[in-house]
Amino acid sequence: MVGREDSGDIKTGVAHVRHFTRAMGASYNQVQVSGRKYHWGSCTSSNNLNFDWRIIKALTYVIDYLIVH
Repeated sequence: MVGREDSGDIKTGVAHVRHFTRAMGASYNQVQVSGRKYHWGSCTSSNNLNFDWRIIKALTYVIDYLIVH
C-alpha cells in the first residue's frame, strides 16, 4: 500500500479504518471528516475518530499510519 491508488475517497478511508480496527482488536463509534485546521486526526473519549478531509491527498501509507496511530 505505497501509492495513492486507493486513497482517493472517504469511503476508502473508512474501509481502511475498519480494516485496521479489526486487525488490532480495537473499536470505534463513528468516523467524522471535517476541515480541521491544526490536526490531521484525533479520537474522542466516545470512541469517535475525527479526520481532516485533506488527508485524502496523502499517500496511502501515510493515511494508514494516521489511522493506526
